[in-house]
Amino acid sequence: MDRKINLCLGFHNHQPVGNFDFVFEEVYQKAYRPLLEVLLRHPAIKVTFHYTGVLLDWLQAKRPELLDMIREGVKKGQIELKTGGYYEPILPIIPDEDKKEQIWRMNETLGQLFGVRPRGMWLAERVWEPHLAKILAECGVEYVVVDDHHFKLVGLKDEDLRGYYITEEQGVTLKVFPIDMKLRYLVPFQSPAETLAYLRRVVQETVEGNACSENQEGRKRENGEDSESEGWGKEDRAVRGTGTRGLASGESLGREPLLVLDDDGEKLGAWPGTYEHVYERGWLEEFLSLLERESTWIRTVHFSEYLDRCPPLGRIYLPNAAYAEMLEWSGGFWRNFLIKYPESNNMHKKMLYVRDKVRRAGDKEAYRELLSAQCNDAYWHGVFGGLYLPHLRSAIFRHLIRAEVLAEKKLHQEKNFLFQEVVDLDRDGRPEVVISNACLNLYLDPAEGGTIFEIDYKPALHNLTDTLARRREAYHQKLLQLAGEGEGAEVEGAEVGPETTEGESGQEGKEGQASEGKEQVRTIHEIITVKEAGLDKFLFYDQCRNVCLRDHFLAPETGWEQFWRRAHHEEGAFWQKEYDFYIHELDREVVVSLSREGFLKKGGLEGEVCGPLLVTKKIRLPEDGSAVPLEYELHNRSQRFLDTILGVEFHFALLSGYDVGGGAYFLPGRELEERQLASQGVEQEVEAVGVRSELLGLELELYLGQRAELWRFPLETVSQSEAGFERVYQSSCLVPRWKIELKPQELWRNQMRLEIKALGETGSKISDLKVWT
Repeated sequence: MDRKINLCLGFHNHQPVGNFDFVFEEVYQKAYRPLLEVLLRHPAIKVTFHYTGVLLDWLQAKRPELLDMIREGVKKGQIELKTGGYYEPILPIIPDEDKKEQIWRMNETLGQLFGVRPRGMWLAERVWEPHLAKILAECGVEYVVVDDHHFKLVGLKDEDLRGYYITEEQGVTLKVFPIDMKLRYLVPFQSPAETLAYLRRVVQETVEGNACSENQEGRKRENGEDSESEGWGKEDRAVRGTGTRGLASGESLGREPLLVLDDDGEKLGAWPGTYEHVYERGWLEEFLSLLERESTWIRTVHFSEYLDRCPPLGRIYLPNAAYAEMLEWSGGFWRNFLIKYPESNNMHKKMLYVRDKVRRAGDKEAYRELLSAQCNDAYWHGVFGGLYLPHLRSAIFRHLIRAEVLAEKKLHQEKNFLFQEVVDLDRDGRPEVVISNACLNLYLDPAEGGTIFEIDYKPALHNLTDTLARRREAYHQKLLQLAGEGEGAEVEGAEVGPETTEGESGQEGKEGQASEGKEQVRTIHEIITVKEAGLDKFLFYDQCRNVCLRDHFLAPETGWEQFWRRAHHEEGAFWQKEYDFYIHELDREVVVSLSREGFLKKGGLEGEVCGPLLVTKKIRLPEDGSAVPLEYELHNRSQRFLDTILGVEFHFALLSGYDVGGGAYFLPGRELEERQLASQGVEQEVEAVGVRSELLGLELELYLGQRAELWRFPLETVSQSEAGFERVYQSSCLVPRWKIELKPQELWRNQMRLEIKALGETGSKISDLKVWT
């Protein structure tokens, strides 16, 4: 061919903080190692790699031979390495100081391990906000790679994206490369020949486009028109200048188009079905060999090499954006995840809250723990499990609590301390209350039913209320369709089962569809894998967060299954309304008093209104220990008899619901037929209930005061992951219920107590999970 095309190949490799060690090993065997082995057999093919700090730490500890392979590629000039945030944070949502620290730590590690100074950067989930340009440049970053979708949001078309652009913030510049979405959907899911055909089309379109432009310019000159009066102005042409640096005469790539493929390395072997396709059936070997044979017109280049040889296409200002699929999941803006999932916002704002303590304490190890807790995966959800995976959320809290404990050792010199603070933790304009001692943190939300939304047991570094609400996700409709309960009887081209796939995704990459009769593998955006039958039967949705001390007034006929499905009737609105609060600071105890006066409606919407009823609850935290007295008082302030059922909802998240060895119920003096935390049932005349977790090395007991009927059931979500649709145990719900009968002006009082303690002297056995932290 007369024309050439430049191709930047990049691979991003990452595992989340807190992921299982066996997952690291499996992905190493299926993707990380074989990818490098094949690439190193083709030294003429230049590639760029990004490895996150989490993965590099694991490789140093478990698979250092891979680091040797990377060094070999770097030494031979085949591999370029990019920097990034060390723990792969979403950079725009962490403080600027932390942004820089994350990048500097990665730069330092790459220098120590491989002797390189990276010039470019991988941006986590390609989440871009304009202010990043200045911060990245100040960290020595010359270029960043985002998606073509970012550019198309400001009106550019595919033909405008055959190179890179330059942006600036406060006069500080940064180069920006666009990732080609068509290539993302071609590689490795279609045949290498299809990718080659696409590259040929791009070259041909470029040739035709250049010829058209030259003809237009010629006509303008013939007519005496100024070619700068339209399109790029003089200033932009100065930016687009044709000068090059560091090249011999005739080596400029200035008019040769560039395409960028920079995507997850895990998709070459670790995504469903790809190992057999990419390695056993030889897709990657064929693809690289094809690039070598066609090297007369396809040139693989490093990003930095292209920067040195070619000027930018122009200046650009990109809007807040991420890749197209991410914008679909988030509703157009990544930060919307903090709205959609209050639990994510809780983690994020706790991170900022703990960060203030760490900053004041000046503890370096605490700061490292805080940076670890900024790892992005548990803060959002798309096609991967993310936020829905308890072990990932637990890891974030584990690092945050450890950072907090380390900071508190410096901030509170005494062994025991007592602390209380009123703060708008979640940044919604309404106050929360935080009370702490050396063993516990209690986070209270007076505006959300006077509830406790976080209980941190510091000896185990665990948040006991780390659960999720069951929320409607767009993909739930697919399950309902498969079950014949949705708008359609089935999903086109799909059957229930482990190998179920959906029809084509409709993405533009579809034009690379394999020819009839050829082997083909689908992307995880197209696959519907149902890990168990009947998941549609678990699609119930909560109206609020699942927390502790949520007060329900229920009709006598209400059963636990109605409550579990959230199909019950509430006689009062106490469960979701704001409580007044007052904090009493005593000598060695903090008491938070929460109260609300309201009415009950008996017999449904048209029923009798009773009340007013004053509900007061007191939460006591002593200076030492981890026992929390909980006091209730109900006052019938009306002149009429009042009767109802009070149910107080608790949620405890102990990671393992289906295995008694990981966690189990116990009732003093009773034997339960089913003890696992995912069991369900009703017990009468209960005085106390306990939960024991060998995994976390703790047990908690809830003493109910007056005997109660006790409901228990698991809180399970149905979510999507790369492995398919799955049911995930999030927490165990306990609801003690008391029959309340009050004469006019009569009081009902009850004293409960929550006790948390370590199992023996062994402490947490979180290492049994074999997670990499």
